[in-house]
Amino acid sequence: MDNAIEAIKEFFFDIIGFLVPGMLCLIILKIVFYLPLNLQDSDMLINIVVSYVIGYLIFSLSQIKESWIKELNASTNIPSCLKPASEDQVKGELSHRDTFLMASEIIRKKTIGSKYSLTDFNSFRSFAMSGTPEADKKVYTFMFRAELFNQLHTIAIVVLSLLSVNYCASIFDLTKSLAIQNIHGEWFVLFSISIAVLRKGWKRFYRIAMNIPFSLYIEKFKS
Repeated sequence: MDNAIEAIKEFFFDIIGFLVPGMLCLIILKIVFYLPLNLQDSDMLINIVVSYVIGYLIFSLSQIKESWIKELNASTNIPSCLKPASEDQVKGELSHRDTFLMASEIIRKKTIGSKYSLTDFNSFRSFAMSGTPEADKKVYTFMFRAELFNQLHTIAIVVLSLLSVNYCASIFDLTKSLAIQNIHGEWFVLFSISIAVLRKGWKRFYRIAMNIPFSLYIEKFKS
């Protein structure tokens, strides 16, 4: 029974994680860019399949985006205030928090003289998770929320990029050839704000997902 519940839960997360971003992307294309997409009930099955596929495309773009953000944060030519939050930045901030420092000290004492050689954040986190199997569900839940924010953030970047392309095309009177018309300036503002806000939402849930194993490991050690 428990396995069936877990399977249903994972299927639900999979549908939400890929179908919702894909469907949202279709809706945005229709509303913002006035593309001739039919979202009526008669084509619902086709829309669901297309949305699911687009969801995987957005996920792939999100992975590429994370690599670019990592390289961007590593650059010394860009002011720190202009650099978006990255996975490495979140881990670096957590490595200075009391939960990590306390958990890593406990882990070091436990691994003295053993074959383990823990030197970075990820290795300490993996060890903490192996000692707290109950952390898996909580980590998965918050990581799912972080990934959902991440995909929405990717959609906002893609839409803003398309708006910029459309604006440049309109300058050279190419808008009609691109079949994109009547783009209003408020969309630029809306999606620019969305990019900043959604990244903060990702950071919050990603930080919680990264920190949970250390918190639970400390509680387990105390008990």
